[in-house]
Amino acid sequence: MRSGAIPRAIAFVCNTTFPTEDLIIAQFNVRESPYHAKGDGVTDDTVSFQKAIDDAAALGGAVVFVPTGVYRFNGTLRLKSGVTLRGEWVNPKTNGGKVEGTILAVYAGRGDEKATPFLTLEKVSSLRDVSVWYPEQKANSIVPYPWTIDLGDPLGHCPTVCEVTFVNSYQAISNGAIDGKVYNMTHYRDLYGTPLKHGLWIEALSDWTDVERVSFGPRYWKESGLPGAPSDQLSETDLRRWLFNEGTGLTIRRGDWPALYDIHLDGYGIGIHLTEKPGPPHAFASNGSMYGINVEGGRIGLEADGIGHPGWLISRSSFTSANVPGAIAVELNNAQVNCPLQFNTCVIGSLSMPEINHGAVSLENCKIEGPLDIESGIVSLVNNQFTDTGVILGKGVEKAVLAGNRFMKESNAIEAKNPRIIKKNPAPSVVEVSNKPYAFPPVRRPATNRLFNVREYGAQGDQKSNDTEAFQKVLSAAARAGGGTVYVPAGQYLITDTLTVPTGVELRGIFEGPPHTMVVGSCLLTKMGHGQEQGLPFIRLSASSGIRGLNIWYPQQDYRKLSPYPYPWTIQALGRGCWVKDVCLGNSWQGVDFATALDTGGHFIQGLRGTVLRRGLVVGHSTGTGYVENPYFDHSFWVGADPRLPGVRTPTLQDPVFHHFVHKNLDAYQFGDCGEEYLMDSAVFLARTGLWVNGDFHGIVYQHDSDGCMVGLRISGHPDATFINTNSAVHIDPPEKTDAFLFDDQFIGHIRLLNNSFWGPGGEGYRVLGSGQIVFSQLNVQFLTGVVVNPNTDLRGVLGWKNHQVDWLAGRQPNPLICFFGCEVQDKEIPVIDEQKGNLSRFISQNVPDRVSRGQLFSVSATFQNVGTTMWTRESKYNLGFPDGRDNNIWHTGRAMPFEGAVRPGDKAIFTFKLKAPQKPGTYDFRCRMVQEGKEWFGEFSPLVSIIVDGGSNSNKH
Repeated sequence: MRSGAIPRAIAFVCNTTFPTEDLIIAQFNVRESPYHAKGDGVTDDTVSFQKAIDDAAALGGAVVFVPTGVYRFNGTLRLKSGVTLRGEWVNPKTNGGKVEGTILAVYAGRGDEKATPFLTLEKVSSLRDVSVWYPEQKANSIVPYPWTIDLGDPLGHCPTVCEVTFVNSYQAISNGAIDGKVYNMTHYRDLYGTPLKHGLWIEALSDWTDVERVSFGPRYWKESGLPGAPSDQLSETDLRRWLFNEGTGLTIRRGDWPALYDIHLDGYGIGIHLTEKPGPPHAFASNGSMYGINVEGGRIGLEADGIGHPGWLISRSSFTSANVPGAIAVELNNAQVNCPLQFNTCVIGSLSMPEINHGAVSLENCKIEGPLDIESGIVSLVNNQFTDTGVILGKGVEKAVLAGNRFMKESNAIEAKNPRIIKKNPAPSVVEVSNKPYAFPPVRRPATNRLFNVREYGAQGDQKSNDTEAFQKVLSAAARAGGGTVYVPAGQYLITDTLTVPTGVELRGIFEGPPHTMVVGSCLLTKMGHGQEQGLPFIRLSASSGIRGLNIWYPQQDYRKLSPYPYPWTIQALGRGCWVKDVCLGNSWQGVDFATALDTGGHFIQGLRGTVLRRGLVVGHSTGTGYVENPYFDHSFWVGADPRLPGVRTPTLQDPVFHHFVHKNLDAYQFGDCGEEYLMDSAVFLARTGLWVNGDFHGIVYQHDSDGCMVGLRISGHPDATFINTNSAVHIDPPEKTDAFLFDDQFIGHIRLLNNSFWGPGGEGYRVLGSGQIVFSQLNVQFLTGVVVNPNTDLRGVLGWKNHQVDWLAGRQPNPLICFFGCEVQDKEIPVIDEQKGNLSRFISQNVPDRVSRGQLFSVSATFQNVGTTMWTRESKYNLGFPDGRDNNIWHTGRAMPFEGAVRPGDKAIFTFKLKAPQKPGTYDFRCRMVQEGKEWFGEFSPLVSIIVDGGSNSNKH
């Protein structure tokens, strides 16, 4: 090989020291020729790494593999566009804290926090499966270092950082903190460690970003097993003192709806800091959603001194602080009007809103463990449990609603510093956020470890040669071998016919995170089905097959047409067990079809991105469990595509022809008949319909965002679904009608919408029409008016400023509790409303088996205390019910046997009864709750128990 030439870089399956969830397929190994990195912890490997990265970039992108070892760096690295640096990693959380695998030992930048970051990520690059360690850092004498990771490319969008341990970084990740620029669509997952000053700093983003499974705290450095770790008590004390005084876990300044999920921050001075990004032309702040957050042991758990419209949705989370003077769990110093923090089913250690505050806070179904000192602003407290102190309402409080709260000390439950009129009203029923977290299923992999390279079967990838025959040959070869990976190196591959991926085969490109067409990478160009919406799909996935790490592009598509050219589906599942991972659709007419086949159950879709024109993702005919994670559709994948891709692209963000077309035609997400579906952290910008759920859909939707859509959320048919942290911002495209949410006249199902934000620039914005059962809990409908004609709608906790109005056309007037913050239905003369308890119950205990045989009769007992003001009697139709199994009759009954006698306020009711297990083996959820038939479910749920029904004897043994 001549001097300076790039190695041929034959793809290979990496042999690893530690087990991996998926196959690692790379084209470069830093330990091999010509790079010869030592990984001995002594030799400087900076040059070897950068050379391998540069060579991978010169090929258009590839994976650079870093085997287990300790690699010393006296210098810094730049991870080029399209390149993945991937090592071996063991999750320290499940490994007793011990750090093993690929360890990057950083010596560069000591003493200068403004020096060049250790690793600068360019656009669509990925860092995976490594640990970063600073050997010269000492817990008893912390020394500044620059950022470990910086997104430093001017167009540094779509980087991925996953499975990384920041053992003792001074500053871990800068998402624009250095240059103040906007970096969008970043993907962060499985980040652990002990960042000392800053964990993750998000300076500015204007598009979707997800941050999932992050854990920062002192234990990771302490338990790392690396030299110099603060494992003794004195060093650990020094470390904890530093973090408490100097550390911040997560900072967000300007952000447009980032989604945070499963984040644990322990011992930081500030756990999460929501603040402002300075102008010009004016300061910007953030909005977004959080689920499963746990912040503990610090000075301030959540500090919010900058919140952007329409606010933050926070569910199933816990914010506490250290038990020291001056520490506080949540501090709201927000000067912005109309931008609330909405907490649902959370633990709040304490909360403070000082007098300067003009913001708002809403807490529902929360456990309050310390004082709530609210000196100003707007507040709603509904169905909360106060375990210690009560509520202080200061002179500056503008409006407040209190209902259904439970206080341990009734004598000082509410302290109002200004005289208030207290009106007694029945407490609303309790509606809690599901405590069933998203499962994060394992990544799918092909049936064998065999590797087939399309280049070795004649594919050219030069944009002009027809590579159809080569792809069909290599897919057939993989099928004959019993499965494997068909690998597509970087290039533009022209395909003119349908490709069918056989069972057990994965068609895989270079990308190791959600891709973007701004980097060509592994790209399939297709003219297949031009002008034929009903034609054969471009890529068909046989049962138990998948596609991963690819861009797909239609060179003949033209946005300038009043109606762009129709095409068939880009990807279609033909059976069960199919997967799509990290795939970008640059300009598809119809994206991914997982609904046409007779059964698409067991599917897994993760990191699907793109610009779609007519239909984005359709899922249906799915028995069993299906998962969809992190999909995102917007215009940028066509607008911002690499100019080397052939064809016409939309020229600007605000192109009116493109906007008008998608507002008339695009249905981004549609879910039909699904047995058990989970949709996690999904988003769309610009569409006719953002998310449409219909048919016999059963599932949970976590943190969906529809932005700029004509209809944000549409519900039809008879679904039974829960939506958590849903955001919908409608777009006005005169003279068209918009709906932030629409329950159409075909809706007859059961829907629970918990902690929501539906808003828009003005005009009528929502309709509730069909006859199904609907529960809205915490509903922010700023700037909208709406119509409710369904008498089965439980609409409460409504936030609305300016022109908000609820129009009830069914002759039912809402309880005054349902609306606050300036809604027209509220009595302006009663700014504070307290509760009259009515029906209320407290769970005491239960005895439920965790495993039974199919068809078995088994005994269950549960005890509940009457903590309300009504008497429970059989004649008044009080009973114990099973809300998770009532409608589908899982346990062959929806109720326990009614009790005899009466249960007076303060007394306990003991229920002992028998249930019958279903005949089909599996895992079934069980919990119970008090019910007054014909009126309401009420009070606390029993804890959720997952009962395993095995395939043993179905005899009726007890």
